[in-house]
Formats: sequence, structure tokens, C-alpha cells
Amino acid sequence: MSDRQPLQPVEGLGRTSRIMPPPRRIPTPEPTPADSPAVGEYVPAPISRLPTSSDADVMRSTTLSIPVRLVEQLRDRATRDHVSQPEVLMDALSAARDHLADLIAAANPPRRSEGGLFVRTTPRASTEPLTTLSLRMLKRNIDAIDQLVETSKASSRSQLCALALQRYLSQD
Repeated sequence: MSDRQPLQPVEGLGRTSRIMPPPRRIPTPEPTPADSPAVGEYVPAPISRLPTSSDADVMRSTTLSIPVRLVEQLRDRATRDHVSQPEVLMDALSAARDHLADLIAAANPPRRSEGGLFVRTTPRASTEPLTTLSLRMLKRNIDAIDQLVETSKASSRSQLCALALQRYLSQD
């Protein structure tokens, strides 16, 4: 114990509860040399999540940069048809599937080269304000959209979806 003298009690101040002692510590066993790997030996990290099948139906989030006008039309159409926004998007992509390459080619102006040193591009024709559209879809559906981006030579998932939605929603 300590050699300090206890303080004098303060009038009107008293203990209303008793402080409990800290819990007893359970000693952890020391690792033995047989438990630890040799120096330089590969030790795989423990897996902290359950393994999933590669073809399992897993929901994933994705975001698209789409013109504000199209997002409003998408929401209105989903409400009117009593379906989700991803379903309207998938309907739009399905309806435009045969025309996607033409839509992308028309939206992407050809690059022009001047002088051979630099490649110049023409600016985007549309200056419409964009917004972020967040969607939850099955992973295999997102993979299918990415495959369409690759085959149609779209610059991004957002460009492909915006052009498909514009075509689909303008047919109303």
C-alpha cells in the first residue's frame, strides 16, 4: 500500500455506491514453438467470411451518372408500371439491345487529329445536368450490362444506360 495519508471527508459529500473491483483476468497460454510457423513459412490468413458460390444470386449496388431529366422519367415510369427502377432499366436495355452499337456510335463523335502530335476531341454536345442514380441489382445482371458495354464499345456503363433509357422512355 501507499504511505499517503487519506484526505479528510468533505461535509455533505458521501459515497452513494460501492465501486466494484475490476474483473479477474484469465491468463492466456503462451504459444509453444510447435504452434508457431518457421521463419519465412507462408501462413494463409484466416477467412473471415463465408465462401459464396460464383454463380450465386448476390445483390450488388451500382451507381450511374444519368441526366436529371432521365432519372425523373425513370422514376415516373417505375411508379406508373408498379415495377422497380432496375426493372425499367433492364427493360430499356433489352429493348435497345439490337440498336446499342448505333446509339453509341451516334453519341461518340469521331476523334479528329491535327498535326499528328495531339489527338483533339470534340466537346460533348449535351451539357444537361447529371445526377447519380444508385441501384441494387443481381450481380449477374450487372455483369450482363458490363458485357453490353464491352460489345457496344460504350465509354461507360452510365453512357450505355443513359442512351438506352433515352430511347426507351421517349417511346411513351
